[in-house]
Amino acid sequence: MWRKFHVKTVLHGMIRYARFEKKYTSINISNFFGDFQVGKNILKKSEKLMRKNVLLMKNEFAYRTLHIQRIETRAFTQDTSTAKKKSYINNQRLLSI
Repeated sequence: MWRKFHVKTVLHGMIRYARFEKKYTSINISNFFGDFQVGKNILKKSEKLMRKNVLLMKNEFAYRTLHIQRIETRAFTQDTSTAKKKSYINNQRLLSI
């Protein structure tokens, strides 16, 4: 809760400096902070987004392994010699990653 006061203090100082020292703006800081509402979680990390990213990474990994398995099955059914099968599988693994 005390974090939002630090954000307000920093913004207040920046705008006052820009207005009175450098003459960059004409914003009245009192009016600005009268309308300024800071949420409770302005500086918190969102757990929901982190969990979603982990889930997406797991799904992407599962898709890649499934893709490699499909390529391996195709290689064994299409080629006849063992050397061709191994080289085909290795090349396709490198291309899919």
